[in-house]
Amino acid sequence: MVDQCLCRSRSCDNPKPAFRGEVCTGPSMEVINCTVHGQWTTWSVWGACDKTCGVAWRTRHRQCGNPPPKFGGRMCQGDDEETAYCEDTPPCPLVPVDGNWSLWSGWSTCTSNCNKGLQTRKRGCDNPVPMRNGRHCVGNNKEWRLCNVHECPEIGKNAPWTEWVVTNQTSGGYWRQRFRFKCRANVEFSTSIKTSFVKAQSEFCHIKEKNCYRKKALASSVTNIDTFTAIDQSLHKYCKYRRRLFKKYCRCRTLGVFLVCKKCGLG
Repeated sequence: MVDQCLCRSRSCDNPKPAFRGEVCTGPSMEVINCTVHGQWTTWSVWGACDKTCGVAWRTRHRQCGNPPPKFGGRMCQGDDEETAYCEDTPPCPLVPVDGNWSLWSGWSTCTSNCNKGLQTRKRGCDNPVPMRNGRHCVGNNKEWRLCNVHECPEIGKNAPWTEWVVTNQTSGGYWRQRFRFKCRANVEFSTSIKTSFVKAQSEFCHIKEKNCYRKKALASSVTNIDTFTAIDQSLHKYCKYRRRLFKKYCRCRTLGVFLVCKKCGLG
């Protein structure tokens, strides 16, 4: 842009000076509205820092008014604001961050298919994690609940027959017996069976005929194994089994120890 002014002129001829008359006073030309380009004022003093600790900044200003641009003059070049880092601010104290719980996880698989199992779910104190002496989450990070509370169907398990045992002798032959045990329980797995049932078979063996004749199988429920006594005082081979006779056959989880009898019989 070209600098320019507005100009006008006048002549001293209205009338011209004559006969030693004085010439006109004042300029014969007037110049106005000349182009003026803007200039900056001096910078102001620095302002206060925007923070009292940590990273802080301060600013100062100047104006395009020394002089301001006029009549098409150019604006001042550069910024009217300047920012500087505050070097003397102390570090801010660390702000504690309190912990908060995350969402609960899904429930785990039930520990049993029947007879009341357990399920668990978890959550973490990591939303966010407590930092810089912040408070920890209040409450438990794990929950439990019952599941599959319905009763298990009854499971039965048969043991093999024991060996034959002579129980009584006569002049013509002898009686012998053998036993079989059956465990029953409302449990999920057959290895958990605890309740037992006993059956006995009796035969009379004729010495001359060399044949044995079986009596009708006898069955009796035994709900408390600890009270089981020897079926016959002459069962020499089995007098040790007064307590928990069924361990060998039923594979129950909780069984008493074997007792060694001092003499055969009730033990």
